[in-house]
Amino acid sequence: MSTPVPPGHRPEWRFTPGFAAVGASRLVLILLISLAVAGLQYWYIFAGETAQPLSEPDLTLALLRADLAFYGLLVLLLWLACCRAGVGWGFTLGERPSGSEVRGYLLLGIPMVGVGIAGFYLLFLPLSVLYPEFVSAWILDAEPILFLEPQAKAILADLLTALIIVLVAPVIEEVFFRGFLLNALWRRYGFKPAAVISSLIFAVGHVDVLGGFVFAVVLSIVFACTRSLIGPILVHVSNNAIVVLEAAVEGLVFGEIPMSSSLEAFRNFWWLAPVGAAIGVPWLWLYLRGLPGFRAAPARRNRGPSDL
Repeated sequence: MSTPVPPGHRPEWRFTPGFAAVGASRLVLILLISLAVAGLQYWYIFAGETAQPLSEPDLTLALLRADLAFYGLLVLLLWLACCRAGVGWGFTLGERPSGSEVRGYLLLGIPMVGVGIAGFYLLFLPLSVLYPEFVSAWILDAEPILFLEPQAKAILADLLTALIIVLVAPVIEEVFFRGFLLNALWRRYGFKPAAVISSLIFAVGHVDVLGGFVFAVVLSIVFACTRSLIGPILVHVSNNAIVVLEAAVEGLVFGEIPMSSSLEAFRNFWWLAPVGAAIGVPWLWLYLRGLPGFRAAPARRNRGPSDL
C-alpha cells in the first residue's frame, strides 16, 4: 500500500527507466504514425464500402480490426523505441494495490462518468444551437456501440467492441499516455504542464474533448500520487465498462439511446449535466484529497520523476 510522502523527502521512483527513456517528440511521432496507418485503413474500408456496401456488423468488424491494428502498431513502435533507448520492455506497472484501493479505483468510474456527462453537455449543448449540423453528424449520426442482435456477426462485433473498449484501450492508453508521455513531459517541464499537455493530446482522440481532458487530468493526478499505473488502468476500465453497460441496458430497454434519437431529444436531457456534476465533482474531489501525498504534491511534482 502506498504511504504518504513527508515534505522534503524524496522517495525512490518505483519505475524502471523505461518510461522516462523515450523522448516526448518520439512518442508523439509514434502516436501520429499509428493514427496515420489507422486512418488509411478507415479510408480503405469506407472507400470499399461505397463501391460495395457492407452490412452494419461487417462494417463494424472491419473498423474493429483497424482499431486492433492501431493498438498493435502503437505497442510495437513503443517496444522498438525502448529497445533503441537500451531499456527493452522491462518496466513494471507499479506497486500492487490493496483490496480496498482496488475497490476505490473501480468505484471511481462512477463519478468519472458523471463528470464526463456534465462535460459532454457543457460542450455540445451550446454547439447544438450554434452548429446543429455538426452536432448531428458528430454524435447523433454515429453508429450505436452495441448491436444487441441475435446474429453471429452482430454478437462477435459486440464482444470485440466490449473487449477493446473495456480492456485493450484502457491498458494500452494508460501505458502510453500516463506511463510514457506524461513521464517524458514531466521530466522536461514539471508535472502541471506535463499533465495538461498529455491530457490535451489524449482528449483530441475522443469524441468528447472536454470530458476526455478532465478524465486524463484526474488519472494523471492519481498516477502522480500513487506512482503506479494500476490505479489509472482500473479507473479507465471501470469508466469504459459503465459506458458499455449503459449502452447495453438502454439498447435492451429502449431499442436505442433516447438522448441520441434527435437534436430535440438531446437538448431535453440537459438535466443530466447538473446531475452528473453534482455526483461526480464532490466525489472526485474527496477521493483525490485522500490520495497519499496529494496535499504535498505541488512542491513534489515540480521535479522530474527521476528526482523524486
